[in-house]
Amino acid sequence: MRMIVLACSALVLAACTDEPETDVDLDVMNEQALGPAAAIQPEPITSPDIEKHGLFGAGCNFKRTDNEPFLVIAQDKRAHFMLDGKLHSASSDSGSERLLNMSWSKYDGLEYTIELTIDPQTERSAGSEAVDYDGSVAIRDARGRDVFTAVGIVQCGA
Repeated sequence: MRMIVLACSALVLAACTDEPETDVDLDVMNEQALGPAAAIQPEPITSPDIEKHGLFGAGCNFKRTDNEPFLVIAQDKRAHFMLDGKLHSASSDSGSERLLNMSWSKYDGLEYTIELTIDPQTERSAGSEAVDYDGSVAIRDARGRDVFTAVGIVQCGA
């Protein structure tokens, strides 16, 4: 009789220690708990902004159309965009693809990452020291979620 009680007790204890099988993806659950990424709308970087923050120099800069100011200025060490009147910056990712004029395809920051892409087959002159490409920009939040994406012109020059 004791053997039966011990055997049953062992089975009960074994059943209690097994973790239940679950189909819950914890990463998905955590993302859902955070809610959707908060979209942003970068503001144009104006000439006074460029002067105030010393954003002169070689790089590749993004704008939506020919007639609009830049939304992103990407240079050797940093890329920048304006949001709510404040300049946001991210450091160059030297492990990413090197673009023209001392710029990079990816920049990492504490709040945002910035990624530029260009289509090299669309190269066209934009003046004596600049070249335009069809391209895009993606700005992502600290969790890697897209908060702004746009297709437009990436202008590289000095």
